[in-house]
Amino acid sequence: MKQFIIVLIFAAGFCNAGAQGVLVGTGTTNTKAIMEVRSTNKGVLIPRMSSSQRTTITSPAAGLLVFDTIRHELYGYDGTAWRYWLDTEFWRMNGTDVYNSSDSIGIGISSPDEKLHVNGTVKTSDGDLLFSETSGTASKLISDYNGVNVDGYNHSLNFYDGAARRGFLQYRKFDDAMENRIDFGVASNLFSIQTNGVSTFTAANGTLQLQNSGVDKGFVQLAGNDFRLGTNSSNSNGRFIIRNNGFDRFFVDGQGRVGIGSTPFTGYALNVQGALKGSGNLTTNSGDITVSNVEIATEVNNTASGAANMVPLYYGRVTAAGVCSCSSSAAAVSHPFYGNYVLSYPGMSSSDIVMVSINITDYRVYTTYGGLGANYPGFLIMPVSNSYSGPDAHDAAFSFMVFKQ
Repeated sequence: MKQFIIVLIFAAGFCNAGAQGVLVGTGTTNTKAIMEVRSTNKGVLIPRMSSSQRTTITSPAAGLLVFDTIRHELYGYDGTAWRYWLDTEFWRMNGTDVYNSSDSIGIGISSPDEKLHVNGTVKTSDGDLLFSETSGTASKLISDYNGVNVDGYNHSLNFYDGAARRGFLQYRKFDDAMENRIDFGVASNLFSIQTNGVSTFTAANGTLQLQNSGVDKGFVQLAGNDFRLGTNSSNSNGRFIIRNNGFDRFFVDGQGRVGIGSTPFTGYALNVQGALKGSGNLTTNSGDITVSNVEIATEVNNTASGAANMVPLYYGRVTAAGVCSCSSSAAAVSHPFYGNYVLSYPGMSSSDIVMVSINITDYRVYTTYGGLGANYPGFLIMPVSNSYSGPDAHDAAFSFMVFKQ
């Protein structure tokens, strides 16, 4: 009888509180709550069950709460599936931050390989993506493709302005490993570094500009079919220099003057330090050519009048006794008979031009090729005096020059 009276009183209290909510505890009920529980030393204990018991609940209502004794997690049913709440064994709050020091998060994937594993696109808005290395040797941004048939596949880091791609950094993989390359791109300009060591820069009139403190100083440029390498107009005092073996070898100054082996000289378009050798023609339209020593390996032609050689192949001074001070040891002069001299040299030809001069009054010189026969091959030179008794051969000093026709 006593128990019946207690239950009756409790039920009457609930019925009486229906309009203002139920309060378990002491005080005034919150008008916004249909039920309020107050205590300073006790809590609310919801149903506890195993994972199998939870998942076998038939048609659970949305908002149903249970505690899973197997997983030690608080679960709620959202109308479609069971969702568990944060477990402080793995998740903690530090002020306003929720953090996890040991677990992994998978978004779009049930078995994450890393601390954060996203299967899909990751987007940040109005913020930065920061890579901070606190241990090891370097921060890493890794793009990995493990698929097959990857010829022409791109791993790209793209930079957009709205919907327009303005630049990119990409790795392109090909079936031929030697063609694999890294590309840097801005609009239609592309710089590539291939695995085989070949680098290309694709751009209309592509220019590699070199600056110092923001000022253009030098450049490398492809202008149409022309290749340019030099200094900018903003660097009027700069010189273009080619170095070799640690030394400056070739110079071009701001006035276009050239120096080879030495810096350019004022007033001269070309300054060469050392010997100068040419296999073709040397032509100047105006001005002088000033050198300390010129060696002609073949010939200098007078292009205005023809192809005749203007520089003697050999020249020399011969004494009356036949001793020759010749320009080359290849030229030789013999004196087989009185008043007869024979000039010989390699490559002699009857078409060669031999000029002989003698500084004796009333003397003249006869010159002929092969004049003394096979025993004395060469040009016969014979000084002759104009005596009253007729021409008479004599020993006499003379000079000669040999030209090739």
